[in-house]
Amino acid sequence: MNGCLARDCPGDVDLDGFCLKWGHRCPGQSGDQSAGSSGVAGQSAGSFGRNGEPVGSSGAAVPAGTGDPATSGGQAGTGAGAGATSGGGGAGHGWSGGGSGGGFGGSGAGLGGSGGVAGPSGGGNPTPGGGGTRRWFGLVEMPVVPPRDPLAAIRADHAVPEHARICARSSCRRPVGRTDGTETGLTTGFCPYCGTPFSFVPPLHDGDVIKQRYRIKGCVGYGGMGWIFAARDEDMDGSWRVLKRQRAAEDSTAAEAFVGERRALIALDHPNIVKIYDFVPPEAGDGTPYIVMEFVGGQSLDEMRPRPAGWGVPGPLPLPQVLAYGLAILDAFDHLHDQDWLYCDLKPDNVMHVGNRLKLLDLGAARRAGDLDSPLLGTRGFEAPEVHRHGARAASVRSDLYTVGRTLGALSLAANTSQYLSRFPDGRQPETVPQLLEQHESYRRLLLRATDPDPDRRFGSAAEMYAQVHGVLRQVLAEQGQEVPPEASTLFGLAPRPFGAYDDLRTPLPAATVATALPAPLMDLADPGAGFLGSIGALQPAELIALLGRAPERSRDVLLRLTRAYLDAGQPELAAGTLTELAAQPGAPVDDWRLDWHRGLVALAAGEIGTAREHFDSVYGRLPGELVSRLGYAVASELDGDLATAERHYAAVWATERSSLSALFGLARTRLRQGDRRGAATALDQVPEAASHRLPAQIAKVRALLGAVRPDRPEADELVDAASTVKALDLTGAARDSLTAEVLEVALAWRIPQQPSVAGMVFDVPLVEDRLRERLAEVYRSLARQSVRRRERIALVDRANRVRPWTWL
Repeated sequence: MNGCLARDCPGDVDLDGFCLKWGHRCPGQSGDQSAGSSGVAGQSAGSFGRNGEPVGSSGAAVPAGTGDPATSGGQAGTGAGAGATSGGGGAGHGWSGGGSGGGFGGSGAGLGGSGGVAGPSGGGNPTPGGGGTRRWFGLVEMPVVPPRDPLAAIRADHAVPEHARICARSSCRRPVGRTDGTETGLTTGFCPYCGTPFSFVPPLHDGDVIKQRYRIKGCVGYGGMGWIFAARDEDMDGSWRVLKRQRAAEDSTAAEAFVGERRALIALDHPNIVKIYDFVPPEAGDGTPYIVMEFVGGQSLDEMRPRPAGWGVPGPLPLPQVLAYGLAILDAFDHLHDQDWLYCDLKPDNVMHVGNRLKLLDLGAARRAGDLDSPLLGTRGFEAPEVHRHGARAASVRSDLYTVGRTLGALSLAANTSQYLSRFPDGRQPETVPQLLEQHESYRRLLLRATDPDPDRRFGSAAEMYAQVHGVLRQVLAEQGQEVPPEASTLFGLAPRPFGAYDDLRTPLPAATVATALPAPLMDLADPGAGFLGSIGALQPAELIALLGRAPERSRDVLLRLTRAYLDAGQPELAAGTLTELAAQPGAPVDDWRLDWHRGLVALAAGEIGTAREHFDSVYGRLPGELVSRLGYAVASELDGDLATAERHYAAVWATERSSLSALFGLARTRLRQGDRRGAATALDQVPEAASHRLPAQIAKVRALLGAVRPDRPEADELVDAASTVKALDLTGAARDSLTAEVLEVALAWRIPQQPSVAGMVFDVPLVEDRLRERLAEVYRSLARQSVRRRERIALVDRANRVRPWTWL
């Protein structure tokens, strides 16, 4: 591992040429010699300049760890935790409500574990967990993070480090108080650009009392909205509290944001959102308002990252843990959005894990939905592109959910937040897909939808995204070998029957049959025709078509049901016409996955396999957590000849939902067609013994083992396995004898060219030619005795005579 070549950067560089300390691409490493847009050779946009400060595309230095304010001038916070990041601070929180990235102590410094404070070189290595584990959402074992000693959060080095010093006025945000040449940086003074006074030393000290109630114990950080102090509440038996002080009373923008946070926290009551206990108005304190919040002594999600041996920096979190965090965040967001609030500034530094719970911190950027007047704060790299371009008028639920997608990506795809922002500067998929996303296709699609550049193609609500994240989590756990409990789909009904569950996997799979066997989307209960559709019982397709033609209103759900009725009747042309009528209805959603699903069904029935695959691919992209959408994509891929893709998705569906026999038979079918007869047999053995399809699955297993056996490549163990399977089947009479004859015929054809003897028994006879002939002749005669047709009896006797061993007597 090589050292980073950026000036004054102490980090090492990974094999991809990215600095493990700060996350930027290192000039001169891994062949990166190109000039960035700043025109400096070997220093591309996002690289670091003097004192490790990130350099933007214009070549101007950006303070590391300042949070790179959003379009409207907001600040994400200062300080550094496990490496300060250009995207938004990185300091370890030891408190609640701190500005993102709050806490300081020099470049790379951060709070230590439950009892220690990091040194100036970032030596604090918080140990996630330490308190055992608890299962979240009934699926994921999550670490229990012991509460941190509040005194450990108090910093001895009170001054804000120079690299984090910027003007507090929202409209300015320029570097101030920094060493320039021979002049030492000032901790107090006036901004040379706008005249705003600045002070980078805490205004309160140990022993100061606010509102004759809150005794200050020390400063724990400096965030985007102001100073953060730890205090004891003397009216509540000395309980620990956090006081957040507005950073600049004369800055009207900052004041509005500060008051906005107070209003937000008072109005909200959710276990995953930090609690506010009190508000100290300016006249009751020292002339500056304070928010009093609960002390959350846990670890930020950035601090929860593991530290692999030899890395020296954190690594990505395990994907199941990341998705569990996503569910907890979305639960809080659902509450926020229900109250018409937007969070606006989600990132790993703004989320705390303490005990067995997750907490959202720092609601300084929270705003009312539809608010076009108050300042919009956010963090570059996490805020949605439309917010970056258009500001407050573009803030919405969908832009909030974009930040959730980016946060999940930051925790799972890179060693730290800055490295993630360097490698994934926006929501688009990189040219080289990371291995994690190759392994977990549904997670890749989840991130792509959550961070789609078009807001209309993202998730429409936190509840909708929650359902898909939950489904993806189940798939990821199943793909990693964990057994997950079955769950009914909330979007699709039950499949009318499994498709492709034949006793011979070589039987062709008709696309039209698949179109009528795939599950249908559930009815929208708000549809005007829901009552009418709910009154319809089981009818033949022709009767159902006639009845739907007399529906009181040709609503969306009525037309979708009519489409499926036409498919059941074998009339795909009429089904396609019905969908055309549906798409032309006034007010039809532009991005309706139910319409796309039915278009896929119609294309299958019409034999347009490529078109069907495109539609199912689209539905899977919008519903990555839905197993039915993945099953549809799998079967379309199989029919399109892409057996490897189909096998991968069939396997994922079956691993997650053990009742999906369509997926299991599809898995066996695609394996057999790729020459993996043993893999096909192993899959078919997984059909539960009590299942009605156990018998055809076992017969299919026998034929899978036999059908691929070639004389030039004998597999004695497969013959033995096939015979043992037949003996164990619940078959009698001609059915058993016919299957026995199939095995013996293949065994004899396999044995005749063989010279050496081979160990093994089939139907209690060794793999010896004469003994196989004798046993097969017996089976033919048994079949002849059971036949009711004279010509068939004669043919079977003739076959027995031809196959029996020759003798001279």
